Amino acid sequence: MEQDRYKSPFVWLRSGHLETYAGQDRDVPLKLQTTGDWSSKKSKVWEVVAELVAITARPRPANPFQINFAQVENLQTVHATLCTGALLAMLREMLSHVGTSATPFDRELLDDMLRLSDVHFAGLAGIAHHLAVSPVSSPGQ
Repeated sequence: MEQDRYKSPFVWLRSGHLETYAGQDRDVPLKLQTTGDWSSKKSKVWEVVAELVAITARPRPANPFQINFAQVENLQTVHATLCTGALLAMLREMLSHVGTSATPFDRELLDDMLRLSDVHFAGLAGIAHHLAVSPVSSPGQ
């Protein structure tokens, strides 16, 4: 039935990247628990990402959403502030959907959120200071 064909997302992996799929000449969809449960459990996209990281990353990270703070801190202030704001929004969304099914990395997510908040608000303070010192003039002034 055509309708059943698209009841859940498919995740494809190039052949040979996982031992389970080694030796296959073509791309094959992965059989993931999160995509299999998509309709009944209402899996979230980040759950699919977490499962993909768990089966592909070696060594397996304790937190599949670990923030690379060195990279964030190397961004220009405006870009870092936008990046940290977006990351905070995503992590907040993830944690708000956890409910009773806590993940093993919730503590790490909260720790990263605290550090991201510090970087974010420091960036906002820097931007506000810069604007106070050299205000942007609007056209016609």
